[in-house]
Amino acid sequence: GDFFPINSTCWPRCDRWVTNKGVMLELSIITSGSVAVISGVVFFIVAVCQRKTRFSFPKIFVVYLTGDIMAFALLGIISYIDRDTLFCTSPNLITSIHHSSTFCNVSGAGFLYLLWHMSLLWFSHVMAMFAKLKWPLYARKVALGGYCKYIHASSITGITMISTIPIIAVFSMSEF
Repeated sequence: GDFFPINSTCWPRCDRWVTNKGVMLELSIITSGSVAVISGVVFFIVAVCQRKTRFSFPKIFVVYLTGDIMAFALLGIISYIDRDTLFCTSPNLITSIHHSSTFCNVSGAGFLYLLWHMSLLWFSHVMAMFAKLKWPLYARKVALGGYCKYIHASSITGITMISTIPIIAVFSMSEF
């Protein structure tokens, strides 16, 4: 059953606990994750074929976003397919909730990092495109002067460093 007795008290089983037993939900999670990964692979193949335009600044941010979306989808698929053995640290659901597994902590940190990283990449891409449209002469001067590689490197370094701040904050408060 969904419960097991300990000292004449029924406790919920970790491997049987689900929030929704709908088959459509399971299929939609796996299908949407698979579509995201397949679409990302196709995009990367096209991007490599068109590398002169796709890997230029600021279009490179779209390539980074695609990689993040693929990683996010793969992490979601792995978490969903094997959720019983990856998240349960004991047969008791209450114990598993209070003492989370290493995969639970790592996947949570991965989801948090990827969400922050994707948000900041999107913001940087929008701001770079806005600057190119708002000040086209200055953008041309920057591109011809070779300064795009410095802007690109500094923005990626900043985005990566800022994205790790929430993870450091979460792990400093937990007993991981």
